[in-house]
Amino acid sequence: MTLVTRVRHIHLTKAECKMRSLARTFLTAMAGIFALTPAAFVAVSAVTPGTASAVCAGQGNEVRGVLVVNGVERAAERANSGTCNGNNGYSGRFAARLPGWRAWVLIQNGGIVTPHRGGGYNEVSYDYSFSDDNSHSAISLCADNGSRIVCGWDRDWIAADCPGGNVSSTAVIPANLIPAGVNFGF
Repeated sequence: MTLVTRVRHIHLTKAECKMRSLARTFLTAMAGIFALTPAAFVAVSAVTPGTASAVCAGQGNEVRGVLVVNGVERAAERANSGTCNGNNGYSGRFAARLPGWRAWVLIQNGGIVTPHRGGGYNEVSYDYSFSDDNSHSAISLCADNGSRIVCGWDRDWIAADCPGGNVSSTAVIPANLIPAGVNFGF
């Protein structure tokens, strides 16, 4: 079986990195506000997840998720035991897999992207949790070293370089370009 890897790379200036971070923060806040009313909910665009392996692949099936870039595992995530139970609540742990890198988990549901960021540029595991109304979300992993961020799922990824160490959020990459896995049955 041949494994196909889709790779994309974005080169940004220092100003572009900062502007994209500010714009994403504003748009995410506005999307959350608009999602409170049914008519506005239609205006929020949904992100279509890929078909990669998942962290909950149905009820009772916890699977380890990874971000692999050029054959090197950059980040990993796993559902906590008992999470994949169909109650719409998810909890897991994630970590960077290389020294000097910080891990992120992005949850995409109902057109809203929620980032969960690790606390430092290390290989420490971090806990996170979220809930939704249908036990079905898109999930992506990211890793950054301060000036470069890589996001995706499994071996499908996109990278962006931010000169001057300006990776303050995953917003430097538009959410609709980030490959994602499907997380369901939690």
